[in-house]
Amino acid sequence: MRTPSVVTALLICSGMFAQGYTIGHMNTVFSDGLSGKRNIPADIFYPQALPEDVGAEGVSSKVKFPVICFAHGYMLPTSAYLNIQEALVPAGYILVFPGSASGLFPSHEQYSEDLAFVLGAIDSLAADASSPLHGITDASRCLMGHSMGGGAVFAAANMQVDIAAIVSLAPLNTSPSAIQSASSVKAPTLIVAGGNDCITPPEKHQLPIYNFSASVNKTYLLIKGATHCQMGSHNSLCKFGETLAFCNDGISEEEQHLTLNRYLLPWLNFYMKGDYDAGLEFDSTIRSDISVEYLRSRPLVSTGDQSTPIF
Repeated sequence: MRTPSVVTALLICSGMFAQGYTIGHMNTVFSDGLSGKRNIPADIFYPQALPEDVGAEGVSSKVKFPVICFAHGYMLPTSAYLNIQEALVPAGYILVFPGSASGLFPSHEQYSEDLAFVLGAIDSLAADASSPLHGITDASRCLMGHSMGGGAVFAAANMQVDIAAIVSLAPLNTSPSAIQSASSVKAPTLIVAGGNDCITPPEKHQLPIYNFSASVNKTYLLIKGATHCQMGSHNSLCKFGETLAFCNDGISEEEQHLTLNRYLLPWLNFYMKGDYDAGLEFDSTIRSDISVEYLRSRPLVSTGDQSTPIF
């Protein structure tokens, strides 16, 4: 258990978290058994029940949560995404952070395979009566990632047929090409870019991925002044990389996280929980928010403008 950050507290006070579950944490290793080809460590963060929901398992068997497999960026640990954990888990999402591809020379192809494997293997924990996840996972699955991981999710999606949604934060055009992989991915897709990102500049990475995406429900969201590293929480290694690349400073980390969450939660709630009102909220917000620019194939649910051209 952890004490929510100041940003989380602000979001709870604003009403963005309707449920406010506390955060449970477990470590595990996903193995493919006798072959021994994959032994993938993972951190899993899951919602723990509100007092009225408590049952024999700690969470009522009637409460089930969508599962998000989150792919980290190059050399970034799980702790680099504290903001993602604190935004999504209290709102009723299970977050799985595979720990593979952590070395100096990771294979993007292997990483994508690992992500697809973990997303399928989560069912084994859901079926294990001794696991905290027993009985609390629903069938809705999402691939989400940042930077290297944000690119790797597109190839992973081609290996998993039951993907409800894809969220990619400042994705890198990985190898194999995330741009080419996206051309075969039809799941609803949200691509978030930073206006001050000089690590994966939008015009070379995020925009081509968006343009090639086969999804008929796709949105490209550019946060003005946002930086690459601040898609996650403060990490000295990532910040050092931005310094070496002579990146310009952007908006504050708090402002970037607040803007990200303003879209991330309604979008996920619409596609993964079937929340119609969340779709209306997303559509209404994106049309009037001067802190972002966007492209999209269509609104989530509302009528009106189909897209606001930005280039």
